[in-house]
Amino acid sequence: MKLLRISLFSAGFLMLVLTGCAKKETFPSEPVISLISFTPLQDSAQFVFSFTDGEGDIGLGDADTAKPFDYNCFVKYYEKSKGIFEEVTLPAPFNYRIPKVNNGKAKATRGEIKISISPVYYNPFSNKDTCKLELYIVDRELHKSNSIATPELVKPR
Repeated sequence: MKLLRISLFSAGFLMLVLTGCAKKETFPSEPVISLISFTPLQDSAQFVFSFTDGEGDIGLGDADTAKPFDYNCFVKYYEKSKGIFEEVTLPAPFNYRIPKVNNGKAKATRGEIKISISPVYYNPFSNKDTCKLELYIVDRELHKSNSIATPELVKPR
């Protein structure tokens, strides 16, 4: 019985030491994003991407409405002309609000975000048939992430 108690104590102590030594994840202060998928639907489309952030300050609260906190996810639109993609400024830009992901607790964070682009993901008024989208996010400290892009997209007819 005494041997069993010592073994349980030793096992518990060993687990405590090992978990105390576990390496915590660390990420850069700037958000880092990676494209998981881009899915064109009928007219709309869906971006799915992963993110990491060193401070965990991704997302906006309901009270965050004044610039520069009105949007935190930005999609640039490009059309192919003579073999070269050129950015096109749309009358209604693809800007989005990602809600807070960490409830104000500052810590390294990772996750996935899904953005639905609707009613259309392309410029229906253009005669160009090929486009692409580029996306980046900004955290609450205004650190800008890297950009991710879709492959070339042929607009529906």
